[in-house]
Amino acid sequence: MQIIAYTPFMTIAAHFPQPFSSLVWIHVLAGATALLTFWIPLATRKGGKSHSRSGWVFLGALLFVIIAVLIITPWRYFFDPERTEEGKHFSLFLFYISIFSGVSMQQGIAVFKDSEKTPLSSAQRFAAPALLAVIATGFLLYAVLESHALYVIFGALGIHLARIQILFWRNSQHTAADRWVYHLENMFVCCIATVTAFGVTAIPRLIPGAAFNSVGVWIGPTLILVPLKFYLRKKYTKQLDRSHSAQRSLRQAEPVI
Repeated sequence: MQIIAYTPFMTIAAHFPQPFSSLVWIHVLAGATALLTFWIPLATRKGGKSHSRSGWVFLGALLFVIIAVLIITPWRYFFDPERTEEGKHFSLFLFYISIFSGVSMQQGIAVFKDSEKTPLSSAQRFAAPALLAVIATGFLLYAVLESHALYVIFGALGIHLARIQILFWRNSQHTAADRWVYHLENMFVCCIATVTAFGVTAIPRLIPGAAFNSVGVWIGPTLILVPLKFYLRKKYTKQLDRSHSAQRSLRQAEPVI
């Protein structure tokens, strides 16, 4: 079973010169770690030790994936002697998805570092979403020119996400529920990107000949995980609102001396 699983990736890694070959293995191992751990923060109590620790493991693995892709894909696009037009398109898509995921990761972490006592700078709030907006717009135009419908969808999603992020920071008044929802939504983007990348890159290599190049594989993770996101957002927003109301009632009931 290990030979069957490793052989496709050994073949892929052998295609690359060093140091890119090593980066492919880092990408594979980190991607597997992210895929195995992304569900734990979703299933455990929010704010608990299991949620926090597994969340950092997932984000650490995802960071290695992003860095590896940002280094490998330019080489594949510009310098790979065996590159094809289809391969160049896909390399550009992976580069874009890495930016997409990286910005979401930064925003999901940054929201809990921002407070009235130690507010984030404008650059820390807006630089990453602005970068995503620019790159997503460029990717969307590229997808339109190449008549690639799936890439058009992902480009539009990037623009939409950047708009949500920018609008969030333009509002200076955020409750605990607002921050948690913002964190949740950005982390779900990372989860969806992880599962989507696995579906369109790893599965076809693990099961050669299978018909995975379909719309369902590309947008399936989004269709499955987005309803879960809405469920969790509704559930925990209610809990946070009740907690906030209870704390406010206690403060109002305190005797004035």
